[in-house]
Amino acid sequence: VAACHLPTFNSHCIESYIHRIPYLAECFLYSNDDTYISQRIDPSDFFQLSETPPDVAAATGQTIEVKLKLRGWTMKKHTKGKSMHQVAVHNYFAICKHLEMVPIHPEHHVTPMLKTMMVQAEIFFADAWSNSRTTFRGAGNIVPIYAATSLAYHLGRGTLVRDGADPLQKLYIGGNTFKSTSLRK
Repeated sequence: VAACHLPTFNSHCIESYIHRIPYLAECFLYSNDDTYISQRIDPSDFFQLSETPPDVAAATGQTIEVKLKLRGWTMKKHTKGKSMHQVAVHNYFAICKHLEMVPIHPEHHVTPMLKTMMVQAEIFFADAWSNSRTTFRGAGNIVPIYAATSLAYHLGRGTLVRDGADPLQKLYIGGNTFKSTSLRK
């Protein structure tokens, strides 16, 4: 986080810098500080590789495409609330609608992400992303993880997962067991 924003009390500001962490892997998991994993997980729970085997891709010069397995719901509407987080979600929703993108609201748990998708989202949502870099949450903020998630979905780099056994049943959210039935349709 830039020195001019420290100390910060704004998680949106912190999210806007995540992709700049030195040595961060291309594929990473993002979660808030009230989420923890209670059982073994596997990268395939969150990331889907292209059908091309890695050895074939290397021999033919192809790249292996990674898609995010997103858990959340598409937002049909959002009413501006009073908290600064609700304002940020409303701003994000309005920008997505203006850009004719499907706004994705990830569940409040572990979110798979690609470093390159965060870089692209910072460029794509440049003004709103920059406005989120404040010491305190403000009226011009968006939620960067939501924006990167929607961009991944929009560009075909992420799919919404709502079927079958949900590996996120292994998670506890703020002390409550996560149930896949809480996913909205």
